[in-house]
Amino acid sequence: MSDISQLYFKIKLSKQALQSYLTHTTASPIELPGLNAWLDQQRYEGVEVYLDDIEDNCSQELLVMNWLKSYCNEQNSVAQEPYINHYDEMLKTWTFALLEFSDNIYEIVTALYVISEIAQFKDIESDDCVMIIPYLTGEGTENPIAVLQINMDAVIFKDKIQQDDAIQANRIFEVLAQEQVD
Repeated sequence: MSDISQLYFKIKLSKQALQSYLTHTTASPIELPGLNAWLDQQRYEGVEVYLDDIEDNCSQELLVMNWLKSYCNEQNSVAQEPYINHYDEMLKTWTFALLEFSDNIYEIVTALYVISEIAQFKDIESDDCVMIIPYLTGEGTENPIAVLQINMDAVIFKDKIQQDDAIQANRIFEVLAQEQVD
């Protein structure tokens, strides 16, 4: 991993559940189920990353709302663009996409953990997907960096992205990439 990655997720939950999640304070990223197995497959600049490294270098106890604002707050001069952060009240779905997310393994792990905690708040049954992909390098959804399936109270690392999720993510990143060019 050395090129900047892209972050995308689409999660079904009520607006009340989303508000509760946004005001939640996370614990340690090393509590993410399956993290150790996922780390065993990762290389960062040719070096393996271990749970001890994660514990030493990842943000601990984050307020979800503050973590999110660090990426998409219009008043924040370091906020990254373009992005989508939208809750659809009719579909009861929260969509988030960030074209220029990160190339830092610790930011990636922190994001995976912060987002995974939404499983505790989901109140609508659905198989939701969180993905970190190298879209801008042309590898896109075919060669994901990380994929999480999020269900009610369950988070599972996956090797591949479901076709429907891949199509949606590619469409959104195509629009965001065009916005960046314009």
